[in-house]
Amino acid sequence: MTAQVQISSLLEKMTSVDKDFRFMATNDLMGELEKEALKLDDEIERKITRTLLKLLDDKNGEVQNLAVRCLAPLMNKAKHGNVELIIQTLCHSLQSPTERYRDVSSIALKTAVAELSSQMTPVQTKEILDTVLPELLKILREDGKQDSAFKIEITDILGILITKFGHSSYIDFKDIVNVLFIQLSKDRQSLRKRAISVLGQVAEVVDDEVYVSIVNRVFEGIQNGGSNSVIRAHVLAASTVSRSGRGLKSRLPEFIKLLVKYCQDTDDDELKDACVHAFEVFISRCNKEITPYLSDIEGICAEFIRYDPNYQYDDENGDDSMEVDAEEENDEEDDLDDYSDDDDFSWKVRRSAAKCYEALINYRTDRLGEHFTNIAPLLLNRFKEREENVKIDVFKAYEALLKQTRLYLPEKLAQFDNSTNISPFTALEAKNISFSNEMVKKVFEDEADGKQKAVLTAYNEQVPKCVKAICKQLKSKSANVRLHCYSLLTSLVRAFPGCLERHFEILIPLIQNSVNEESADNATKIDTLQFLNLSFCSHEPQVFVSHFESLVAIIIKCVNESFYKVSAAALIVLQSLIIVLKRTGEGEKYLESIYNVIVSKLKVGDIDQEVKERSIAAGGVLLSSFGAELGPKLEEILPLLLDKINNEITRPTTVQAFCVIVNSSETIDLSLVLDNLLLQLSDFLRKNQRALKIASLTLMSSLVSKYPPSQLPSQGISKVINELPVLMVESDLFISQLSLRLAKDFTQKFPSEISPSLGSVIEASVTLANNSLLVGNMLQWAVDLFVNIACGDIPGKPDFLHLMELLTLQIYNNAKGLSRQTYQSVAVIMANATKAVNDVNSTTKIVTGLIQVLSKDDGDGLGLFALTALGELGRIFPDSFQISKVDPEELITNSFNSTSEERKTAASFAFGALACGNLEKYLPALLNEISSQPNRQYVLLHALKEVIISQNTSERSAVGFNQAINNIWDVLVAHSGSKEESTRSVVAECMGRLCRINLDELLPRLIECSTSGNPKQRSTAAGAVRFMIVDSKAVSNDALRNNLGSLLRAIDDDELDVRRTTIMTLNSAAHNKPRWIKELLPTLLPSLYRETEIRKDLIHEVQMGPFKHVVDDGLDLRKSAYECMYTLMEHCLDRINVSEYMTYVEKGLQDSHDIKLLNLLMLTRLAQTCSAQVAQRIDRFADLLSPLLVLKAKESSVKQESDKIEELKRACIRTILSLKRIPAMERSARLQSCFETVQHDQKLKSILDSLEKDNTLKLLSVHNQDIQMEGDY
Repeated sequence: MTAQVQISSLLEKMTSVDKDFRFMATNDLMGELEKEALKLDDEIERKITRTLLKLLDDKNGEVQNLAVRCLAPLMNKAKHGNVELIIQTLCHSLQSPTERYRDVSSIALKTAVAELSSQMTPVQTKEILDTVLPELLKILREDGKQDSAFKIEITDILGILITKFGHSSYIDFKDIVNVLFIQLSKDRQSLRKRAISVLGQVAEVVDDEVYVSIVNRVFEGIQNGGSNSVIRAHVLAASTVSRSGRGLKSRLPEFIKLLVKYCQDTDDDELKDACVHAFEVFISRCNKEITPYLSDIEGICAEFIRYDPNYQYDDENGDDSMEVDAEEENDEEDDLDDYSDDDDFSWKVRRSAAKCYEALINYRTDRLGEHFTNIAPLLLNRFKEREENVKIDVFKAYEALLKQTRLYLPEKLAQFDNSTNISPFTALEAKNISFSNEMVKKVFEDEADGKQKAVLTAYNEQVPKCVKAICKQLKSKSANVRLHCYSLLTSLVRAFPGCLERHFEILIPLIQNSVNEESADNATKIDTLQFLNLSFCSHEPQVFVSHFESLVAIIIKCVNESFYKVSAAALIVLQSLIIVLKRTGEGEKYLESIYNVIVSKLKVGDIDQEVKERSIAAGGVLLSSFGAELGPKLEEILPLLLDKINNEITRPTTVQAFCVIVNSSETIDLSLVLDNLLLQLSDFLRKNQRALKIASLTLMSSLVSKYPPSQLPSQGISKVINELPVLMVESDLFISQLSLRLAKDFTQKFPSEISPSLGSVIEASVTLANNSLLVGNMLQWAVDLFVNIACGDIPGKPDFLHLMELLTLQIYNNAKGLSRQTYQSVAVIMANATKAVNDVNSTTKIVTGLIQVLSKDDGDGLGLFALTALGELGRIFPDSFQISKVDPEELITNSFNSTSEERKTAASFAFGALACGNLEKYLPALLNEISSQPNRQYVLLHALKEVIISQNTSERSAVGFNQAINNIWDVLVAHSGSKEESTRSVVAECMGRLCRINLDELLPRLIECSTSGNPKQRSTAAGAVRFMIVDSKAVSNDALRNNLGSLLRAIDDDELDVRRTTIMTLNSAAHNKPRWIKELLPTLLPSLYRETEIRKDLIHEVQMGPFKHVVDDGLDLRKSAYECMYTLMEHCLDRINVSEYMTYVEKGLQDSHDIKLLNLLMLTRLAQTCSAQVAQRIDRFADLLSPLLVLKAKESSVKQESDKIEELKRACIRTILSLKRIPAMERSARLQSCFETVQHDQKLKSILDSLEKDNTLKLLSVHNQDIQMEGDY
């Protein structure tokens, strides 16, 4: 039966006299309408519409309900004519004299309006609005004729229409505003609330004229409202309107003064609550404008947070004793439980004051020091609050203070924040960082600036009082209160590691009670364990010595819990405890019980996967820390661990566990399992599991490095060697890197075993050596491999010259198809191997062969390699030219006359490398060439840069170089005003790196250049500072730091290029030395923000043939400014006013393509770090993101333009996903609308799916991969 026939049958049944038939048929029709593939012809569609509208007046309520629900899928499929019919019929029904039919019609209309398409044409939109709006407004104007519940539904419909069509020009907002203000004086509170909500929606979309009229009417309503309920409604309206993003315009001071007066004069608790709530909104929305009134607001909050007229607290004046009387606490809680007063609304006032304090803390971080003096003591005193929901809000306000404090923590202390949501081995890496009070003191003195010290000192003074207050609350009967207590304790430790050192004497017994009592819930246990884990990582181990017995008992009890989440969390904490026991030397007392609990978990096969993996991890940590002490027990636990390798799921975790064991400070006897382990590892190298390969190669490298060759079975080693050449491929350079390192170790320690596979290893290594990405550690391991082969005693190895022929074979066969980096990598390997062999005959043949290639100059790329190789020989093995009796200088300098730019570049590198190896001979010649050859300046300056870099990277510069510094500086200054930007860029790098070598003498000269009358020289000087900061590794940087402010003043220079270069320097300083610029930001940020503005005087048209092209000379400057803003957000967030910052992010989302991408990235990051502030502007951001999702390339556009739009959409969707993760963001209708746009568009949905998949894979990789090893490449 076709769908059309089936629906016709259902329509007949829907008119049946039997209510059950009508109900079942309507239910089946809804199922059919919800099918995406269903297509309706005009006749069937009309029949469905009329039948459903008729059923809305059905006598049976269940049938009516189903008919209303059917309207939603029908509205999505019906053509506009039927949509209009539904809307007109329902609007007419709103005037029905029958209350029941009227109510059903209002609900049906609400359902239908909610499903109206936002893609309707303007004409269709106008028809709908002209039909609905007059009816709605007419009902809302009528006084007393309709009940309030009906008007609430009508107000909801009005709100939906404004959300969907608020930007339409067909809506008369003045009429709507008048009607809404009428509702604010109604008696029904729920109606007033709905009207206020809709008024807020109106305020977001109206023009400034209507907006100002709304603000004025709200103020008049507060000022002349009459009854307290009406005044309260207008106060709430002020809060809602203020959230629209435009604040309260110039009337904010009047609002605040009026609300302060009401707070002082009124006895109505709900009005007080509304006024303080308004202050909270003003703080978040009008961050700057509210500054003069903060002291008044703080005074009101200080009074209201203690406002509890119906209850007398015993310790109103506070109690300085650290002792906690459990019986007294329980008696007090019993009294609170017995207390009840349904008419007491004072708790709302206290709650609003706590939330207002939280807003003050979150949005005015510039006053953090004052918050510790003025707000923190009041919050601590209110931990005794009798109402639980108010108490939780007080906790959250104080926790916000702790979170803001953490932003002031120096980076070296912030690393002790060990997240508990990462894999055991990543957690272990964090735990291995040793904490000490001496280190904290040194970091605090050396790295913290004045403001950081003031804030952190104030924080530390608060810690004892805070711990005392928390300890009292930990005895609460409420599980929710205890849960938030542990959250507070965790935030305390995160804010300043080591702060609880003197308080564990009180905390440990309370923790033990929290875990041991029968009523303890799992969430509390998990939070308790997370707090302990963080404490172990961020306090000196000796602090816990006297509490080990209790701690071991707590953790072992939790490991044995039946709920897997508790057990898994406890196993992570157990790893931390084992390390602490090892560092204190107290482990042997508790080793037996810890060993037994881990082994018991390893023996169980049917436990949760997470528990399995973490028990394996715990076993690895136990063996790495106490392997020697376990002695005979190794015979039991090692086979258990090895058995886990046979399980495909636990295999990667077990390999990583063995890595931890092998890398321990002691050598653990693994002879019992080594044979099987090596055979298993060789099999894993053939598996198609990247994470497993990485873990296996890492473990093999550790085994080869740690254990003597005699202890490693040769059979297993040979099997592993056979697998290496296959892994040394260009498709996965990280695995290739690990394989290369392992091959290098094998050539050194197992020459006989590697001999049969040497040819394959060399072939694979040569292929890698010819890869342009062979840099860093990978290049060094390739060098070591070839040096080992050349110098080692490996049976059947090729002679040196043949080995070099194999190395360079691909270059000689295909020189033109290779990159410059390939030439350099091969040249470095060749130079190092030649030096290691140090054979006269071989060296002579190598050098003369390169000279011959260079002399031929066939233009096939071999000349470029010859130049690079001669340069590297000069740098690494300068004696090679004396051995071969050749001077390459003339050949290299002659290459500067070539017409090929590539050859000139290679020659400049070679000349610089020659000078690095023999400064006395070649540096004067280089300086002479720069002065005498103006046409070669650019390439020769690159050669000079090579020399300066070589002196930067060495521990101390050579004597010959020091003597030439003044001459070098004079040469650089002479070229610092060059007209060519590329030349000035090289000069800037040279000047910056040279200053690092002799800072005291050259910095004043650089400052002199920065004030030069030549703008190009000023730009070069500003660029030089950037390279000084990047290179700054010396301990004594006081001179540079003290003068940085004067150097960065060039951000206000008249010349655009100078400002851009200075912003790039500021960006570099923010990234590399954030502490240096934090104190300078108050003066630098206004200048930086100014450069984000689009300047029309920098935009002009250029005629290009028959076309006109718009050029924006300020684009690069704006882009640099936004890049700098992103860096400042990453490293100096504690010194940034986030509300002001987000204003410029909004502007950036309306700029050019590249700047939009940058600001999308910034918004994504802000959503993660400043979610509360972003949430306040979520609707504004949603409005800016929405147009980006519907961008389309022109039909005549090239593919590049389409790709750019695709890239922008992808970034936009990624940002939307980040915004949706902010708590309670599902309540933002505009953000939800953006997300629905993505879901309903096939192309956008595919992008969304790929992003969500990438995110899932990223989370899995954190769990399955050794992150630290990945960072070596």
